Amino acid sequence: MNWEAIGAIGEILGAVAVLVTLVYLTTQIRQNTRTTRAKTYSSTTDGWHNYMQGQTVEDIDLLISLARKPSELSDAEFYRAYYLCRVLFRRMEHDYYQFKAGTFESKTWDSYVRGFELDTFINPGIRVMWGIVLAQLDHGVGLGLRVV
Repeated sequence: MNWEAIGAIGEILGAVAVLVTLVYLTTQIRQNTRTTRAKTYSSTTDGWHNYMQGQTVEDIDLLISLARKPSELSDAEFYRAYYLCRVLFRRMEHDYYQFKAGTFESKTWDSYVRGFELDTFINPGIRVMWGIVLAQLDHGVGLGLRVV
């Protein structure tokens, strides 16, 4: 066997090794992406659970008052409602950031948006607070919501 033949065999083996490495890395990246998405979804679900568990009856009453008679809120009630809404909007912003970062699939984000539009933004007081807080959100730009 001459050196040219040995060199050709070496090149073929090298090309096969590169191909095997690329297949392996592709598989690992896909697995990592699936794992990251699953962890993000779980973390987001836990975050919403914690947010909801943190709500008191007084908080809920205040948000109902914000919807029904916002002009009758005292200054203290208004600011408490404002900060309750800021926490809510930051929670939503977190989810939007995850979507933009690619750790939420489009269909997951779309279902979140539909939920926000149908249950959260049905409250006119929440919509007013949204208008006040929107400029303060890092990733705001509406979060893709259709709020009217």
